[in-house]
Amino acid sequence: MYTLKEDAIQEYKEEQNTKLSQNFQTQLVALIEEKEEATLAMAVSLAQNDLFKEVLKTKDRSLLDLESISKNYSLSTVYKNVWIQLIDAKGTSFMRSWSDARGDSLYDLREDIRKMLQDKKVQSSLSVGRYTLSFKSMVPLFNGEEFLGIVEIITHFNSIEKKLKKLGYDAVVLADKSYEEKLTHTVTKHFIDGYYVTNFQLNHELLDLLETKGVEYFLDTEKLYFPHNATHVVLKHSFYDTSHQPLGHVIVLAPHTIELENIDAIEMMYILFAFIAFLFLSALLYFSLDKDILSRSVQSGTYDKRLIVIMLVVFTIFMSITYLLLMMEKKQKTAQFLTQHTQKKEYDYQHVYKKYKDLATLFFETKINAAEVKSILLLSDKDLVREKLYKHLQDSYRSALKYNIKQLHFHTPSNQSFLRFHRPEKYGDDLSSFRQTVAYVNQFKEPIDGFEEGENLQWVSFCFSTF
Repeated sequence: MYTLKEDAIQEYKEEQNTKLSQNFQTQLVALIEEKEEATLAMAVSLAQNDLFKEVLKTKDRSLLDLESISKNYSLSTVYKNVWIQLIDAKGTSFMRSWSDARGDSLYDLREDIRKMLQDKKVQSSLSVGRYTLSFKSMVPLFNGEEFLGIVEIITHFNSIEKKLKKLGYDAVVLADKSYEEKLTHTVTKHFIDGYYVTNFQLNHELLDLLETKGVEYFLDTEKLYFPHNATHVVLKHSFYDTSHQPLGHVIVLAPHTIELENIDAIEMMYILFAFIAFLFLSALLYFSLDKDILSRSVQSGTYDKRLIVIMLVVFTIFMSITYLLLMMEKKQKTAQFLTQHTQKKEYDYQHVYKKYKDLATLFFETKINAAEVKSILLLSDKDLVREKLYKHLQDSYRSALKYNIKQLHFHTPSNQSFLRFHRPEKYGDDLSSFRQTVAYVNQFKEPIDGFEEGENLQWVSFCFSTF
């Protein structure tokens, strides 16, 4: 009975830890996909800025301050370490936001650059370069039919690490050891067993664990989780390139989801089973001592009624307690399911909401809050302003539609519609009564975001102010 109890407890722990590992991997994959999409959106947005083309045409680096643009991303989005690179038509680095190094050929070093120069199409990847493991998105730049070069956005895992931290995971992100010799200009300078540690900030408990046991202790096995202590387990996830070769690994220290009350319930259940088994065997032994006496007692009705009553009472108590325990377990399982379901929905909502907030902020900072747009808004002829605004931003608006940004809408300081890109012919109507976000921004001159119900539709609205 003791062995059965221990097996049941162990099975419960394995079930919970397996679910935890699967949830972690699902959440991590979603975060990676989100980061890839956001990186591509930034690259596409920057590529529509004619200043980048002008710099490559004139070879005048003084026209562009990539470091300032990168810092602006840090201030206006959750992405704090955005790198920007301009690459010329020969695959040579023309400018970098994170380094003064330039003029070095990337053609021989990076397969993705060679493919881009050949295909001249938008490209995204998760790859390891000389500096780190990172997300890269490249967009070709043209002057008419002439290919000028590439604008590249590079982002890192640090925002993913922070989001994992909010979900309860302390993460270490590693570039695979097969890239050790390639990583010649690393940012953190930190390697464990040949695996490059990309983290800017580290959990020292997890780092000490990796250095003590070795990274491959966790990677060279199909196990989904590794018990660490009474409260935490170690989880892992690896990702691969298009050739199914390992690129990197994420190892996390996570609080387990094992409920001690459930273990207590399992133990109590087996104690009751042992008790009732003891009673049953005792009664069986008692009645089997003398079958002749038992037979005569049953026929004459002189059997021990008190013993029978005691057994019935014990059986009733046992069944009642068993029922209560099963109901408690059902209640706990139901509450656990509802909690996990609610948390997942909340996470999905926050995930999607944050994605669109960052895209909207990025679009505003790179396209709307720009000198060209402000100079158009200062014109006195409002019909001419609408015409020029629409012509200047219509390509950017069409690109935004690909990322499900459905509307671009300019308003007047008096809360009237000035220009709807989805319906440019309709303007001049007062929005005060049903667009509280518009009224708020005009009153307080600061951005606002939130879920809002318009005149006919419901949407998530992001409003900004520019002067």
